Amino acid sequence: MALFSKTVTELMKLSVGKTAEEVEADFIWFMGHNGIVRGLRTGELVTVPVLSAADLTDAQKRYEVQREALSMFCTCFGDDEAMEKFEEAKLWVPAMRKFVTDAGVVPTVPIVRLIDPARHLPFNMKIAARHCGSCVDDFNYMRGWQYDGCVTECDGRNKFLVFGAPFIVPDSTNWTMGEQENLLKDMSKKIGVPKLIHGSAALGALVALSHFHETGGELNGQRLPVGNILARTGTKSDGVRLGLEWDGDGRLLCGRWFWVVVDNRHVVLGCFALGVVELGH
Repeated sequence: MALFSKTVTELMKLSVGKTAEEVEADFIWFMGHNGIVRGLRTGELVTVPVLSAADLTDAQKRYEVQREALSMFCTCFGDDEAMEKFEEAKLWVPAMRKFVTDAGVVPTVPIVRLIDPARHLPFNMKIAARHCGSCVDDFNYMRGWQYDGCVTECDGRNKFLVFGAPFIVPDSTNWTMGEQENLLKDMSKKIGVPKLIHGSAALGALVALSHFHETGGELNGQRLPVGNILARTGTKSDGVRLGLEWDGDGRLLCGRWFWVVVDNRHVVLGCFALGVVELGH
C-alpha cells in the first residue's frame, strides 16, 4: 500500500491542469508497461524530477533537473568504463568511437548507454520525454496518435546497451527505407559491428536528449541531428513513418509527414546508426 500511496502522491504533483486520460497515462507509465512494476524500488518510482514554474526561466536549473530526469531512464558510460564493465562493449566501443568521431561528433561525449529495467523507468515518449528536455509542445500533440511510444528494441526484462550518437549517417538522405537499411548493413560490415539500426522513435529521442545534456544541455549542448535533416525512425503512426529533428527554437520534434508514408526517398530524410545489444547474449 505504501508503494501505491507514494506513487499516487507523486502523480498528483504532475496532474495539475491535465485531463483524466492524461493522468491515467501518467499512472500507467509510473507503474511500468501494462501496469506491472518491474523490480523498481519505491524510491525509484517517485524521484522523477519536476520543474517548477520558477525553474522554467533558469537555464542552469533546467539543465540540472532534466539531466537528473534522464538518469531515471538510462545510464551513460565513458569508453574505458564501459569496456571494463561490459564484455560486449569491447567490440562495439572502438568501432563506434571511430565511426562517430569521423562524422564530427564530440570525441569525448558518451556513446554507450545502459537500459536496465531493474534500475530504470520505462521511457515512453508520450510522457517521459517532456521531463528530459525541451520538446515541441511537450509532445502533447502526439497523444492522439496510434504508435508505440516505448523503446521497442528492449523487452522490459533484460539489460541492454545502446551504442552510438544521434547524427545523420553521411550520404543517407534521399534513399528509401529499404535502401537505408541496406546502407546500414554495409556500414556495419565496414566498421566491424554485428548490426546497425535506425532505432525506434523512442530510442532515437532518448539518445538525442541524452546527447544534448551530456554536451551541456540548455547551456551549450549539441543538438543532433542538425541542418534541417530528419532522422527516419523504425516507428510508424497510423501507417506513417515518424522522424526526429530539432526545430528552430531548439526543441526536439517528432513528426509524421504523409509524403513518407510509403517510405520513399526525400532529400531531408536521413537516418541514425545505432547499435542495441542485450547483455549476456
